[in-house]
Amino acid sequence: MTRNATLLAVVLALASAGLNVLAHPSSALAGSVTYLGSDTQNATAWRTASATKTLQIDGSNVYGSQGYDVMGSSIGALLSVPTGLSITQMAPNQFNGNAGYLNIDNPGGGQIRSGVRYFNPVTTGQIEDYVAITFTHAGSYTFGIFTDNADYAGISPSDLRIQQTTGGSADSGLIANTPTRTGEWYFFDVTGSAGDVFTVSGIAVSNPSGSDGIGILSIDGYSTIGGSVIPEPGSLVLLAAGVAGLTLARRRRSA
Repeated sequence: MTRNATLLAVVLALASAGLNVLAHPSSALAGSVTYLGSDTQNATAWRTASATKTLQIDGSNVYGSQGYDVMGSSIGALLSVPTGLSITQMAPNQFNGNAGYLNIDNPGGGQIRSGVRYFNPVTTGQIEDYVAITFTHAGSYTFGIFTDNADYAGISPSDLRIQQTTGGSADSGLIANTPTRTGEWYFFDVTGSAGDVFTVSGIAVSNPSGSDGIGILSIDGYSTIGGSVIPEPGSLVLLAAGVAGLTLARRRRSA
């Protein structure tokens, strides 16, 4: 076997291994939740790449580059979830906003009016669970929670939290939020194994509507296997194709 043929065989084997690992990921990652910080500058421009986002980690400059759960809007709820996760709505009610709600970027282009998924009635100080995130593959992601977008400031919670409820006890603790109507994002790094469940929750405050809810859950970051970043299958296949092309070109020149 020639040197080029050997190299090609190795690259193709790596590509095949990468595809197999992504299809059957490890479940050995310890659950963890870390609060990263908040963003008040990109309340509505979450999908606008020209707006700088210091808490966006994968280089796209767009929140929700891997997926999103827009819980209500003028065009209804919008859900896009990456392989490796599943999302369960725990808040029973959906409201698609009114003229008092903030307008936000539409993932499909243009702008839409924001909305919420919410509980009603609520008791002031009560902890409400909005969303359950289940890891179907081991991985690590950054989740953003968008709040303070409603017509009454008090519809937004006074504190936010992501807590592991199955598979471990990782917990961000309560992250303080001052309910306003200006829009704010809160970001958390979450790592889990297959079968782990994490709950997004908040503390209800008093308001005339008697409701409590949040607007969007964004998903960014990357899947990991055993703590190491695994290249996308497409990248491995492209690398293999490139090596194959070089091999053919050299053979033609030597013929």
